[in-house]
Amino acid sequence: MLSSQAIIFGMLYLVVAAGNIIGNYRESKSIIWITKPLLMPILLLMILFSSEKVNAWLLYGALTFGFIGDVFLLINSQKGNKWFILGMASFMAGHICYFTWFLTFSQPLRIDIPLVVGLFICIAITRWFWKTVHASQHHHTWPICFYCLMIDLIVLGALLTWGHGPLLGTLLCLTGAILFGFSDFLIAMRVIGEPLDDNAMVMLTYTLAQFLLICGILVVS
Repeated sequence: MLSSQAIIFGMLYLVVAAGNIIGNYRESKSIIWITKPLLMPILLLMILFSSEKVNAWLLYGALTFGFIGDVFLLINSQKGNKWFILGMASFMAGHICYFTWFLTFSQPLRIDIPLVVGLFICIAITRWFWKTVHASQHHHTWPICFYCLMIDLIVLGALLTWGHGPLLGTLLCLTGAILFGFSDFLIAMRVIGEPLDDNAMVMLTYTLAQFLLICGILVVS
């Protein structure tokens, strides 16, 4: 459940996230560098002050790796492409933490219709994405394709919570996982030279994704 303290930190997160999005829209490096490193620590405090802390160490891990990934991608934006892989590896570790949380929470596992439908949709989208990335012949093709599987895991992990807690929690987790995938898709398309977005859209979807994942986990547990 969301305690009053958790709600306060959630509101603070949304304010900082809005500042970061505005900073990206205006291309203000100072605002971006001030706000982005604050995002994950605020969410961590939101968990710390929540009334429920089921396997909280996995959530702390997910947000810590998210913080490291944010920092690496900040450096990457200034130094070029060499920090991209390190940032991607950090987010992959965070996705594994999220998926492990979903997996442990959802015991005993059940094969429900939403999970089966989600699996087929993930397979179809992943197949299309792999073809798109391979066609670009980018030198980061294989890491990007592997990263896509981590997104599939958190989408399916969110669906595993179906029937194990309030439906609202599952829907929040699922929406967050989908937004995370969309944000990373925008980044991937930029990396392979086919940009579809601007930085503000990436941060809008990313900040909402992390927020909804944490809110959903706190609600469902």
